[in-house]
Amino acid sequence: MKWQGRAILLPGIPLWLIMLGSIVFITAFLMFIIVGTYSRRVNVSGEVTPGQELSIYIQVYRDLLSGSLFMKGS
Repeated sequence: MKWQGRAILLPGIPLWLIMLGSIVFITAFLMFIIVGTYSRRVNVSGEVTPGQELSIYIQVYRDLLSGSLFMKGS
C-alpha cells in the first residue's frame, strides 16, 4: 500500500533544546531510581491479617483453646 500523505516538519523548538530537555529528564529519572528512597524494607515479627473484621474476631475468641468446651452466651 502506498503512503497517501506527506510528512510536515514544523520549525520551532531547536534540536539542542530538545536534546538538553531529554538529558535533564533522563538524568533526573536515573537519580530518582538510584538515590531515591521511595520504599524501604522493615523486618517485623508477627503475622499479617486483613482489616478490622479479623481483629475483632480474634479479640472476642482469644481465650478459647482448641478442643475446649464453651456455652452459648458465655
